[in-house]
Amino acid sequence: MKIVFLAHYYYPHIGGVEKHVLKISRELTRLGHEVAVIAESHSLNLAKVETHEKVNIHRFTSIETKYTGLLVVWFKLFQKIRLFYSADIVHVHDVFIWYWPIKIVLFWKPVYATFHGWEGVYPIPIKNILIRKISVYLCTKSIDVGAYLQKYYKTKPDKVVYGATDKPVPSEKHKNIIYVGRLEPDTGLEVLLEALLSMGKVNIEFYGDGSMRKKCGKYGRVHGFIDIKNAMASASLCVCGGYLSIIEALASGCRVVSIYNNDIRKDILYKAPFKKYIHIVSSPKETVDVLSEVEKSRDNMDEAGKWANTQTWEKMTQEYLSLWSETK
Repeated sequence: MKIVFLAHYYYPHIGGVEKHVLKISRELTRLGHEVAVIAESHSLNLAKVETHEKVNIHRFTSIETKYTGLLVVWFKLFQKIRLFYSADIVHVHDVFIWYWPIKIVLFWKPVYATFHGWEGVYPIPIKNILIRKISVYLCTKSIDVGAYLQKYYKTKPDKVVYGATDKPVPSEKHKNIIYVGRLEPDTGLEVLLEALLSMGKVNIEFYGDGSMRKKCGKYGRVHGFIDIKNAMASASLCVCGGYLSIIEALASGCRVVSIYNNDIRKDILYKAPFKKYIHIVSSPKETVDVLSEVEKSRDNMDEAGKWANTQTWEKMTQEYLSLWSETK
């Protein structure tokens, strides 16, 4: 099959959605499918068209203004309409509003969507809910990453997934803590920093980036968004809130602490199938208690690792193939 993915960013940009699309694309090409990814370029140094690991990447540039930027995206995507027209499968990741005008023109063509989460604004603006509802209505079938999305957007997906992981890198565990994720207030990071302040000297490193980078730098080294495979392999405890990082940490044998600071974050964690394997906290005091005690316990660790290592990208790819085949 000829498959076209549409995403905000793609390789070499690092992020959860980017990794998801990269891994699925890699598996699909391994199975003999032809895959193209259309994405916005995050750097002027990147080629507009290139091939990486047998995946054809088509990039376009836009502008970072709210409404004019969307018009530019629509214009740029219309220039690539032949790619959408010739594809057997078109699948959009999150940015379905980008595809709206294409859907009007190619109204007969099935199109699928994966919604990877919420926009990070709580409570969710009515505008965001409306955009999501329209997008779900326009797509043929959809996947939600997390069961909590149905509650807040009042939509019904055809499948619910949580993520996957590669085989972990074997390594000796050290007594250190890593934080993995965006360095933004909506992740519950403020709660962690308050806990660290009260704990004194703690060996922690941050893998991520965002508006709170400078603040995090006062507590430990900030690496930015880089490959975390080796860091997880050697860390004893991982503080993370994203599904991919949680599953990867469990597969690597890390104890996992996740923080919520609003009802959405709470549902993200408590509605997940791995909730019994992680420590969920919501206050600096709870965080201090867990960080102090979790080192002493290996409860559920072996079971958690076995479960996480069954969540493979091969298995995730089959979810996509199953979704697409149901329409035929």
